[in-house]
Amino acid sequence: MIRLQNYYEHPSQRSFMVYEFSKEEAGIYFEQMLISADIPYEKGEEERNGINYQLFGVHKKHKISVEKINTDTLIKHKTSFIPDKGLKWFTFAFTIFILALAVIGYLKSNT
Repeated sequence: MIRLQNYYEHPSQRSFMVYEFSKEEAGIYFEQMLISADIPYEKGEEERNGINYQLFGVHKKHKISVEKINTDTLIKHKTSFIPDKGLKWFTFAFTIFILALAVIGYLKSNT
C-alpha cells in the first residue's frame, strides 16, 4: 500500500498517530519541536528496504499541533523533485518547446 503522507494511525493503539522520517536531520528537528511544544511522545526506529526510519508516536489529542510541526519539518527538510540543475533546466526548456509547438499548431490549423 502506498502512503502519500508520513504519518498513520498506530496499528495496535488507535489513540496514537505514528510520524515517520527517513532523514535523520528531519527526525531530530521534529523531536526538538515536540520537546519545545511540550508534547509527550514515544520514539522508535525501524528499518525497511535498507532505509532507517525514525518513528514518533503521539497521542491524537495533540494532532492539530503535531500536524503543524510535521508540516514545518517537511517544508524545512524537503528535497527537490529534480535535484540536478541541468536536468531541471532541460525539462523546463523542453516543456516550453512542446507548448510553443502546440500553440503554433493551433494557430496554423485555424487559418
